[in-house]
Amino acid sequence: MSMLLIVVAFILWLLLTGLTTLQAIILIGSPILAFNFIFGDATKTFFQGIVFVYSVHPFDVGDLCVIDQNMLEVITIGVWKTTFSKVDTQDEVIYPNLDLVNKVIINHKTEFDWNDNVDIYLDSMDNKTINRVKQKINE
Repeated sequence: MSMLLIVVAFILWLLLTGLTTLQAIILIGSPILAFNFIFGDATKTFFQGIVFVYSVHPFDVGDLCVIDQNMLEVITIGVWKTTFSKVDTQDEVIYPNLDLVNKVIINHKTEFDWNDNVDIYLDSMDNKTINRVKQKINE
């Protein structure tokens, strides 16, 4: 909003000081208006996709998500669209990011903190050693 006010104030300053005329502003503004008419929606979609992917960031590649009651695995994430694979049928599903903004996404992260889990194989240990390991874990 402040950028718009600065531009309007600058144009009014040019007109009031006589450095430019209304015809020159129309000559400069017409291509800008045409560019906005042709590419305005695409640029809006592009920037919304960037905000969705980098700011909202609801999932990562490899995550399992539930969208529209379907269990989907995230295959690729792009600025325009995100590609999923249905877990049960392996069908590829492509959602535009603008559609994903308005959907409820339940994310089941597949990246776990493996430092929280320790596997201990007790096959080769005797009962005395197992009891010592239990005591150390409790401590």
